[in-house]
Amino acid sequence: MNDIMGGSMSSRIFQEVRERQGLVYSVHSGAQQFRDSGVLYLYAGTETGNFGKVLKAFIKEVRGLRKDGVTAEELGRAKDHLKGSFMLSLESSSSRMNRLAKQELRFGTFHSVDEMLSQIDAVRSEEIDALIQRLLDEEQLCLVTLGPVTKKNLPER
Repeated sequence: MNDIMGGSMSSRIFQEVRERQGLVYSVHSGAQQFRDSGVLYLYAGTETGNFGKVLKAFIKEVRGLRKDGVTAEELGRAKDHLKGSFMLSLESSSSRMNRLAKQELRFGTFHSVDEMLSQIDAVRSEEIDALIQRLLDEEQLCLVTLGPVTKKNLPER
């Protein structure tokens, strides 16, 4: 879900906010997972005057993802990107050790490379759509800003 929303250059927010509208110099999403909690975030670096437009675009993409779900093409592209990134990360000792440490903390065990690739391949669009409904509830979203933003910069719902 993160990869589809903003985790790559083909993601929804990158394509809409940066490529189509040209509102930001940097945009992405990310996830921090822990055993019992976590956070999914959308990030944009923009000029103050574009803040409202960026926020509107983010909300539009969240609503679109909730309403329409993911396409088969998006899911396939995300899987390919995740597997490719994962394989490249195996070239770095620190990335490998970081992955193993996270697995130990989250799961109490380690997963082989083949298991990880199989788990990525096994993800179904219905699972992503269910996750979207659970995590992208507008009543649960919060906003954090850094910079000269006032209420007048905020768009109407």
